[in-house]
Amino acid sequence: AATAGADGQFPGDRRFRSCGEGGGFLMAHRHPVDPAHAAEAVIQSVQTVAGHAPYAGHARVGEGFGDQVGDGSGHFELLWLAILASNIGTWVNDVAAAWVMAERTGSPLMVALVQSATTVPIVLLALAAGTLADIVDRRRYLLATQGWMLLVAAVMAALTAMDMLTPQLLVLLTFSMGCGAAMAMPAQAAIVSELVPQPMLASAVALNSIGINIARSIGPAIGGMVLLTLGMAACF
Repeated sequence: AATAGADGQFPGDRRFRSCGEGGGFLMAHRHPVDPAHAAEAVIQSVQTVAGHAPYAGHARVGEGFGDQVGDGSGHFELLWLAILASNIGTWVNDVAAAWVMAERTGSPLMVALVQSATTVPIVLLALAAGTLADIVDRRRYLLATQGWMLLVAAVMAALTAMDMLTPQLLVLLTFSMGCGAAMAMPAQAAIVSELVPQPMLASAVALNSIGINIARSIGPAIGGMVLLTLGMAACF
């Protein structure tokens, strides 16, 4: 393991590859280590393993993990936050869609239908989405799918605000939203390997799973609060 020098940087710009390597750096030296430099080294080790950009006092604002390793492929941490926000928004949308359907029809069958419209596309489009994620530029592909979902959400919000959202339109638009989410899922998973080095891929995949569970846990609650305070149109 490398030792932080007087300027707080590691000789040869080396980085820890695991907590096991980083944890033993204090024992590897025969001279005293500055506590401030030791603390910075531990922070770098933990953040690197977690898939985040190593902290450095001279780092540029906005410089991410991709810039630090020099692959130029982007920022995993920003993608993770974006996917988390998108997943939370999807849950908020689902809560609002079910509420609108229940309010306008009072039919349990229609409520179940609108809920199914979000998951059926995953079954229907999984194979096609996975194939496209392997043969097209994933960044542009994700931009296209997210743009499609944004357009559908805007239409749903506008129709709800104008009181023109019929049950049939709600099912159709919810299905369209589900198609966008289903097409994006394989690319979101596959692009992770382009954003982090191989030794940190397992940690990045684990963080993706954590993000999905976070969205599943808090998304419906946020949807209920937005629905109560700002109305149905704001949820879309």
